[in-house]
Amino acid sequence: MKWTPEEDEVLVSLYLSHERKQIAAVLGRTPASIRKRCSVLGLNQKHPAVSDKEMEEVRQWYEFRQDANLEDFSLDSLAQKLNRTKQFISRLAGRMGLTKQGRPIGDKVKNAIGESSKKRIATKGHPKGMLGKKHTDQFKAEQSKRVKAREFTPEQVEARIEKQMRTKIERYGAGRARWLSSPNAYSRAKSGSRADLNNCYFRSAWEANYARYLNWLAERGEIQGWEYECKTFLFAGVTRGAISYTPDFKVTYRDGSYEWHEIKGWITSEARTRLKRMTQYYPDEKVVVITKKEYTAIAKWKGVIPNWE
Repeated sequence: MKWTPEEDEVLVSLYLSHERKQIAAVLGRTPASIRKRCSVLGLNQKHPAVSDKEMEEVRQWYEFRQDANLEDFSLDSLAQKLNRTKQFISRLAGRMGLTKQGRPIGDKVKNAIGESSKKRIATKGHPKGMLGKKHTDQFKAEQSKRVKAREFTPEQVEARIEKQMRTKIERYGAGRARWLSSPNAYSRAKSGSRADLNNCYFRSAWEANYARYLNWLAERGEIQGWEYECKTFLFAGVTRGAISYTPDFKVTYRDGSYEWHEIKGWITSEARTRLKRMTQYYPDEKVVVITKKEYTAIAKWKGVIPNWE
């Protein structure tokens, strides 16, 4: 069915504040149709950058309701106030470390989940053929032992993380390649692989340019070399929010000493927490934060550094 100018006007007005399925319900169309029309109209830009004020409002809203059960945790009012979608706010809260996984579900949601499961089993059958059956007490006891045996010591967890990082670096050139990590919640940065940097994936032009700067320093003999996202530090005992930290660059100097360099155009509350915990849990590791001031000073060499963006 052909789109009318009136429908286009409604779509444009609702684009940033509503999800596609909500717009589809308003216009009587499918979400796929809305997605295609957005592409035709050029409505593919990201949401406006998140302000500090918005982040603080999200933080206060979540912390005030942290003990509320799931059915009382509706984001409708907050989404309307901030003119954002509920999905956008939920993702933002997750990256700010505000999401509480153990939040009580509530009877309403439990019943909805139960009805959904019954409907799925009635249609497709039980996934493991256990419909109408129950586990024996002996099986439950044995399963309990197996689950408890899966618990790892902090040393074992760290060893597993190290192995995972080595594998990711070998396969993808970085410890947190694009498809292995969540996207930057606040950045409009130019992410992607750079051919002149061994096709390594960087999250921003700043990171890619800093890698080129480090290559330039290595060619001049001022540093021994660098690695990108090569190690993840775990914060033992921390179960909420920032539980680990992966620095952007490990810079090794000629004498064998090294530093961790972090590229930050601006520092979010989550990033600030990670840096603070890094100091607390790993006081012997030196982390250097490259902010806009330091990056601007480095950028004066862009005329002699190839492929600067």
